[in-house]
Parts: sequence; structure tokens; C-alpha cells
Amino acid sequence: MTTDSPIILEAREVSRRYQQGRRSLTVLNKVSLSLRRGESLAIVGPSGSGKTTLLGLCAGLDLPDEGEISFAGQALTGRSEEERATIRREQAGFIFQSFHLLPTLTALENAAVPAELLGWSDARERAKNLLRQVGLEERLQHYPSQLSGGEQQRVAVARALVNSPSVLFADEPTGNLDTQTGETIADLLFSLNESAGTALILITHDERLAGRADRVLYLRNGEVQE
Repeated sequence: MTTDSPIILEAREVSRRYQQGRRSLTVLNKVSLSLRRGESLAIVGPSGSGKTTLLGLCAGLDLPDEGEISFAGQALTGRSEEERATIRREQAGFIFQSFHLLPTLTALENAAVPAELLGWSDARERAKNLLRQVGLEERLQHYPSQLSGGEQQRVAVARALVNSPSVLFADEPTGNLDTQTGETIADLLFSLNESAGTALILITHDERLAGRADRVLYLRNGEVQE
């Protein structure tokens, strides 16, 4: 990533509040961030600091109460859920702490889903190539129940990259894995992300994992800490 790479994701003065009974709870307060193509950004902070809320807003899963978000050159604020879903399908990849694989689909079928939803005729071939890259060429026809946690997360990494996303959103991607397996997944995540030229926005409690990102954004009580 170079400093003259185009900005692919930007949040400007974003705030999000939720109503709890009669009082309003501010989860994010005027948070700003930008992410360039090919750059990685780790978001860290204590539980309840607003990390997952911020990631959801950046991905268009929710809308802010104040502020603006642009993703892949398109403003998310003011768009319908259907419009935002289209942008996500075309531009975003997701990896979660829980693997979220479909139990009735094989590893190959799971990894191919995002590209198949886009109607790509080479979806299976793309998925097969990525599964080879993550070391699962012998597990293509295995179902999630036949795979270890680390193998399931490898399938999730392949699935997240199969549609050649502009931004990869990873929410605690090593949180359900033991230390050694988590480090292996992190190695794959960063190496594949770099080779694909995808921007990466990562939520983690793991300081070592956060330290591998190009930049770290610290959140506390919904605000960015210097």
C-alpha cells in the first residue's frame, strides 16, 4: 500500500445512538476514519467501546444517526437497505469470529456462494483456487461438521475473498481459535489480503494481531483515542 492509493472507505464524524427506555445511549460519537486500497486498519478497544457498531456502519449493515460514510466511491448514508446490500455483495468480504458456514454445503460450495450470488460462471473455479491457497485442496468436498475450527475459518477466508472485494471486514477472526491456529489464520489473512490488493478493516482484542496492521484505531466509550 502506498500513500497515494485511492481512499476506498471513509467515515466522517459518524455517530450512532440507541434508545434504552427513556434515555439515549451514545455508542459512537463523531468517529472518523479512512482506508486506502491495499491498506490494513485494526480497530481495538475494550468491550462496549463501539468497535462492532463502527464496522457495521462502514459495511452498510446499519446507518449512522449523524455523519457520512462512503464505500468504494459510493455514499452509504441515505441509501436503502437493498441498495446497500448490492454494494456489499459487489464490494465487501466478511470474516467473523463464528465461521457462519452453511452446514448443508461442502467447503467448495460454501466458498463459492458470494461469487455465485453475483452470477459469476467461474465461481466454483475461483473458490477452488482460493481453497488451494489456504491449504484445503484435500477438503473441498468436506462439510463443516467434518472440518476443524481452523479449517472452517480457512473456508471462511476463501469465501470472503472469492468475489474480489474492495474491502475485507474481519470481526475477531481468530477469537474462537487456539493461539497457534489463530496465528496461522492471521498469516493467511494478511498474505492473501496483500496479494489481492484488498483493504482490510479488522476488529481484534489481540494486540499482536493488531500490531500487524498498517494502522491501529483505538476506541473507548465510542470515541477515538489518540
